[in-house]
Amino acid sequence: MSVRFGEDGAQKSYPDLARLTPLPSADNPFFVFLGVKADQKTAVFLVSSDAVATGDGTCKPSASVCQEIELKKGDVEFFDLGSGTAGVVQYELELTGIAKVKAATAASAARARARESAAGRDFLRQLAVQDPAALAGWDYSRSLGVLVAKDPAVHVDAANLPSSVAKAAAGPAAEQTTSTVPTVPASPQP
Repeated sequence: MSVRFGEDGAQKSYPDLARLTPLPSADNPFFVFLGVKADQKTAVFLVSSDAVATGDGTCKPSASVCQEIELKKGDVEFFDLGSGTAGVVQYELELTGIAKVKAATAASAARARARESAAGRDFLRQLAVQDPAALAGWDYSRSLGVLVAKDPAVHVDAANLPSSVAKAAAGPAAEQTTSTVPTVPASPQP
């Protein structure tokens, strides 16, 4: 996935943006690239509550409360952020491309699907402690390499469980399928 991002007039190109990359930087993460949806045409970014978004993207849960922004190729979104004494800084985010790439081997495909920003992962872990609902809408499928919408009635949010706990709770197939723990099986009813 590729984007152009930066302050108005000073955008940089990011030709191969890793999943969970914080923008504009790890020290100042107003946006985090969560991944591409299963339609393979829509990229999802987590947006700081300090940002006011305008443009082509679709804000979720609503235009007035933009916690996530969904963009398709060619979409441009502008974000106004208060910057203390400097006033308002405007960032521009343009989704320049989403491409499905065929890997040479199964192992290289698995590495590509697992590729993510360590700084972004750390930021999301901290965010989940402060606001557990902030990431409640998505699971990342490592087997498919895309975001999969969670069904809140079915999924338990346990993003930070060790893999041994994940395997015990959800079974070996679920651990390989998503990067968070999906469902804890229900007890049989008498």
